[in-house]
Amino acid sequence: MVKGVKRLTSTTAAFSPDEPFLLTDILGEEPLLFVRAGHGLVGFGEALRLEAAGPNRMADLAAKWNQVVANSRVTNPLSQPGTGLVAFG
Repeated sequence: MVKGVKRLTSTTAAFSPDEPFLLTDILGEEPLLFVRAGHGLVGFGEALRLEAAGPNRMADLAAKWNQVVANSRVTNPLSQPGTGLVAFG
C-alpha cells in the first residue's frame, strides 16, 4: 500500500437475465452511462476525484490513477474489459 493514497474496493458481479431488475431502482441522482455496441458501464456516486492541470496533466493523472490501482482491492471473477476497477472522466 502506498502511503497517502486512497484505497478503493471494487467488486464485480454478473447479473442473471433470469433475475431482472431495473437500474433506476438502485441509481442515485446524476448517474453516468457509457454504452457502445450494446454493452456498457453504469456509474453512480463518487468514490474518488483525481484532478490535475497544466501541460502534463494527463501524465500526472495517469500516475495518480496507477497509484490508486496499486492500492486497491479488486474482486473481479468476470475478468472482461470494462469490469473491475474503472474510472469515468
